[in-house]
Amino acid sequence: MHVFGGNNFILKYENNMKTNDGKRANSFKGVFLCCFAAVPFLYAILFLFFSFLFLPFAEAASEKQLRHVCEAYSVVGKKDVHFSSEEKKLICGDASYESWKKIPVNQAKFHIKTFLQQRGYFFPTFQESENKIIIFPGKKTFIKKINVEDDAPPFLNIKKLRKAKNTPLTPQKLNYIQDWVVRELKNNGYACPKVSGAAYAESGVVNLSLTPGKFFKSVKIEDQFKVFNKPVLRRFDAFGLDKPYQENLFQLTKRRTEDSGILEATYFVSQCEAPHKTDEITVEQKLILGRPRLFRFGVGANTEEYALAKIS
Repeated sequence: MHVFGGNNFILKYENNMKTNDGKRANSFKGVFLCCFAAVPFLYAILFLFFSFLFLPFAEAASEKQLRHVCEAYSVVGKKDVHFSSEEKKLICGDASYESWKKIPVNQAKFHIKTFLQQRGYFFPTFQESENKIIIFPGKKTFIKKINVEDDAPPFLNIKKLRKAKNTPLTPQKLNYIQDWVVRELKNNGYACPKVSGAAYAESGVVNLSLTPGKFFKSVKIEDQFKVFNKPVLRRFDAFGLDKPYQENLFQLTKRRTEDSGILEATYFVSQCEAPHKTDEITVEQKLILGRPRLFRFGVGANTEEYALAKIS
């Protein structure tokens, strides 16, 4: 038995196997490094391939976002930006009038900015290309906070205006907020308040400055025809003379009187300009009587037609 020889053969065989495994490992390592180095190039090729593949779709999408206002003006994106026919006349001109056929660019841009502000866009930009102007409306501004700068009466709860928050900041919305504050003051004894507002488009903050004026504990009514004390007209009153001024009760009185048909129309005017030495406010009731509503019947006779009758 060649034990030693056999062992030597086994050892040599194992050494050969280790050598071959090392070569294979080195070769696999080299292949791996080559593949790893080729990955960026592969990504670049795939990117170019898909870019050319989807380029027509991207161009179609961009054209879809670009909406034409008229021949010289287009607007990008913002589905809620649509100009009315009257607004387009102030931007693009009106061919039916010689003096309005062409609007100067600066004047058209001014109109565009005004129309966009009415929709909550305060930072538009313009891009001129090939005698065409592209409008970028920019970011829409939303109302984030409403502040009262001066001391407000305790009953004035600005939190009731929570529905106005997170809505687009527009001149109409600012007027709504001011009118709401004026109405709250007039319904609680302050007949002659003054309210002004300022909005900041960058932050969406609305600041209100108010002067409530004097609190009136009673009301005095005057009318142009001196019929205040007549029960036929006063039965519709919802207000009280010895109670604080409330604008909503005067509006209710107005509706009651007009619905009755006794007058064509009526309305109340507070005398805010007159000096107020007491806590009583004078309110003048304006009356529109309308046409007379009388039934007239007349009977007569003459020598030619005998009996005559007329109804009106």
